[in-house]
Amino acid sequence: MASAIGAGGETQVLSMTQSLGLAGLTLTSTIQIWQIILLALFQGAVNAIDAPTRHAICVLGALLFLRQLPKIRQVVRPIYRSRGLLPEANS
Repeated sequence: MASAIGAGGETQVLSMTQSLGLAGLTLTSTIQIWQIILLALFQGAVNAIDAPTRHAICVLGALLFLRQLPKIRQVVRPIYRSRGLLPEANS
């Protein structure tokens, strides 16, 4: 079954959990240096997974767009030509 949160949502939930943990410890004045270090390491691990994944998704999206570009041009060109934004095709 697919994730209910969606692509990238899991890492956002983990980041939010880390932030809420840090906020809770700070607001209750029970925070210690080892907890800050542990939470920072946790956030670093989340970012180590999140950043490359997001980059790969962006690259994949760009490649899929470039693959569809000829089809997009076929649809858009007549519209621009009818409005005078592109010169008429030389026959």
